[in-house]
Amino acid sequence: MSLSIPFLPPVSAPGETLNMSVVYFDDFLTGCTEDGHKFSTTADKGDWLVSVDAGGTNPIVTDNGDGGVLQIVTDGDDGDRTNCQLNGESFYLQSGRRCSFRTRCKFTNTTQDALIGLSVNSTDAHATAPSDYIAFTLNADADIDYSVATGSSGHNHTDTGADIAAATWVELAFEYDGNGRVTFYVDGNKKASTTSNVPEGAYLSPIFTIESNGATETVDIDYILVVNER
Repeated sequence: MSLSIPFLPPVSAPGETLNMSVVYFDDFLTGCTEDGHKFSTTADKGDWLVSVDAGGTNPIVTDNGDGGVLQIVTDGDDGDRTNCQLNGESFYLQSGRRCSFRTRCKFTNTTQDALIGLSVNSTDAHATAPSDYIAFTLNADADIDYSVATGSSGHNHTDTGADIAAATWVELAFEYDGNGRVTFYVDGNKKASTTSNVPEGAYLSPIFTIESNGATETVDIDYILVVNER
């Protein structure tokens, strides 16, 4: 992936074009169970809106997490889930403007359902397909799938050909090329590409969901990075 990630502040003079990309990066060095600190079950009270079933808990930044690690735990009942989405829908998918998403995560085992990527507002993204989104998904097995939807086209899970391993870090990334195509990467290797149902003209934000299939499930997230050309 070649999309530049400039973290320096703008240096152009007034009247000159500002061409710095819009960047969101969270290494999850801070965060606590205090509602509204970073996560909240009330819209716009924290940075992230958390939607949980009974028994679920707010995400926490773990102790002794190398470089900052966020942990999300579900209840053990089948179908119980935790859904987290960054408030604001600040990333716009538009022809001529590239956008990329990147994360590093690990899952307790290979039997849970999960979704992680960019989406319009959704409080249960895995069970009910958002109208517009791009994401990696897990569907009760080790297969790393991808799904792209626009205009309520619904889930269309496609196997990337890569698998997760229990309690093992995996890096997931995708890039919209600004010309109708989304390409998916696993651990830096290109795995799939599609031009179908790409949600151009939609405002999106980072989202992650984990759902139990009858046991308590845990996902750890090292970081989330989104880069959107201005």
